[in-house]
Amino acid sequence: MNHGFVQSIIRNQIDRDEYDKDQRLLKLEKERQLLSGEIKEERKRKEKRAPLHQVYVPPHMRKGSTSTEQSPTTLLTKESSESELLLQLEFEGKDGKMSYLNITKNDDLKKSVRQFAAANGLDSRLRDALYHKLYLELRGT
Repeated sequence: MNHGFVQSIIRNQIDRDEYDKDQRLLKLEKERQLLSGEIKEERKRKEKRAPLHQVYVPPHMRKGSTSTEQSPTTLLTKESSESELLLQLEFEGKDGKMSYLNITKNDDLKKSVRQFAAANGLDSRLRDALYHKLYLELRGT
């Protein structure tokens, strides 16, 4: 029985057995983590976060959405709500509170970022990094 076909069958059986052993070990490890509560804590951390995907807004609804969906933490003035929305930033604070920063065509970026940082307790280093990131993002559009 030293034929090549029989040897490949034997190799497949050995590989399948090793795979089954690995799967059983992973299953046991997950059960141990469930009992110790490690996975529950990870799920709680993931559930707190807001979705990070962008939502498509049709062009005919874009103008109306900026003025009707203002939240208290949105930094929009009357003159900037009438202009075109270029960028919307979602920010989750340490306390889990969501804040939004809408950047429109007529906004002063530096002033808006400074107000947003003050409202959300960001230090100067984070404020400058946010300004730089938004500046690069808007320059590309």
